[in-house]
Amino acid sequence: MKNLTRTILAAAVVLTSLPAMAQFQKPEDAAKYRQGALTVMGSHFGRLGAMANGKAPFDAKLAQDSAAVVEFMSKLPCAYSGERDR
Repeated sequence: MKNLTRTILAAAVVLTSLPAMAQFQKPEDAAKYRQGALTVMGSHFGRLGAMANGKAPFDAKLAQDSAAVVEFMSKLPCAYSGERDR
C-alpha cells in the first residue's frame, strides 16, 4: 500500500508540472521532472517484473494498469527536450 501511495504522489507531482514543462526556469527543474517520471515508471516496471519472474502473483488488471502507466509516462521525459513526434 505504501508503494501505491508513493506512486500516486509521484504521478501527481509529475502531472501537476505538465503545464509548465516547456517553461522550466532552471535545468535542475527539468531534471527533477524527468526523475519523477522515471521514478513512477520504475515502480510500475517493478510490479510487472515481479509478476513476470513469479515473485508476485499474476494479476491481469494490475499488470494492464501498470503497463498503461508505463506507456503514458514513457512519453513525458522527452516532452521538454525539444524533440518532436518521434
